[in-house]
Amino acid sequence: FLFVRDPLERLLSAYRNKFGEIREYQQRYGAEIVRRYRAGAGPSPAGDDVTFPEFLRYLVDEDPERMNEHWMPVYHLCQPCAVRYDFIGSYERLGAG
Repeated sequence: FLFVRDPLERLLSAYRNKFGEIREYQQRYGAEIVRRYRAGAGPSPAGDDVTFPEFLRYLVDEDPERMNEHWMPVYHLCQPCAVRYDFIGSYERLGAG
């Protein structure tokens, strides 16, 4: 089985969690994103103030196979074209009876 989530909600959730709460992600990914996409960022940004548009630009430019699993496209993680899943559920419909 496989559960999927609306791709934009998944990205927003990853952004809020990783860049809003987790220092390691801010330092590893956030600083790089700010350096790449913010004019005048300087050589050593903290990475704790990445904007959602900057994050999206990073994702568009990044090779999907090299992405962090929290924002890597589901088709790279779960291979739905190669694996015959018996059931594919939607996160948004978990509560539906």
